[in-house]
Amino acid sequence: MIKKLQAITIYKDPFYYIAFPSCITLDNNEILVSCRRALDPRYLLTDDAPKELKSKVIHVEARSHQAIVRLDANLEPIGEPETVPLNTEAADQDGSLIKLASGRILLSAFSWYPFPPPFADTIRTYKRPFHGTPETTGANYLMWGAFTRHTDDNGKTWHTSGPFPALGTGEGAVAELSDGRIYYNSRRHWDPAGSTYDRALRWAAWSTDGGATWKDPQITTILPDGARGSIGNGSGCVLAEPSSRMWPQKYPDPGRAVSSGSVAGWSIHRRTRRPYVRPWRCSTGRSRTLPKSA
Repeated sequence: MIKKLQAITIYKDPFYYIAFPSCITLDNNEILVSCRRALDPRYLLTDDAPKELKSKVIHVEARSHQAIVRLDANLEPIGEPETVPLNTEAADQDGSLIKLASGRILLSAFSWYPFPPPFADTIRTYKRPFHGTPETTGANYLMWGAFTRHTDDNGKTWHTSGPFPALGTGEGAVAELSDGRIYYNSRRHWDPAGSTYDRALRWAAWSTDGGATWKDPQITTILPDGARGSIGNGSGCVLAEPSSRMWPQKYPDPGRAVSSGSVAGWSIHRRTRRPYVRPWRCSTGRSRTLPKSA
């Protein structure tokens, strides 16, 4: 049981909608926080704007990207927020940090590809599920795929790793295994034409070079996913513990409910809905959590 002691605003800027934070503690006891940052048109609204518009948040935005905030051990900011080099292919979403035994830091994320209406009409005939519409989100967005970045100097410089070797992947996270391999587990929102595998299951890939490249994609035949095409319940991540156990942190999906307990080597439990609400231990020994939206 986690007891809430204090609520702290880490980063706030009326120009941006800031969400999906993740964090790690560095060897020097500084805390590195990543977040998805996107323009927030609400800053242009006047006081007499409709109430429903003032509370409207757009989940996808073509210029969304990852930002980094540095904190000291007392959670005081160090300098200004930093922009991670942009994903040149598509909009960035849902970053998740992990520090490897080597000291390398991985930032896993996924991307949305915005399609204008004339292209979307054709792409839709390929059975590709879109999120949003031009009227509601500015474009039709296709889940483009999961990928990672890595840094070897505590986030001063970032390098884009090879993508998850399967298009259509999305929400996911990585874990370091005891043999040094890096395990990447992800949802998949669309599949090659003619696919016959169970689409209610997640996908995995491995890295043997510290997350620089990913290979050997395969379906995780025992680990259920959320509803295909959904970005709500069913999203999840992987938590690796010092005991070499791995726990998928998932919220049960109504379409494929899973009971708590062990399933063929996996332990399914109902702790969190998303990978962005999870505790981490600071140098002070206290555990802290980050909510989905900052």
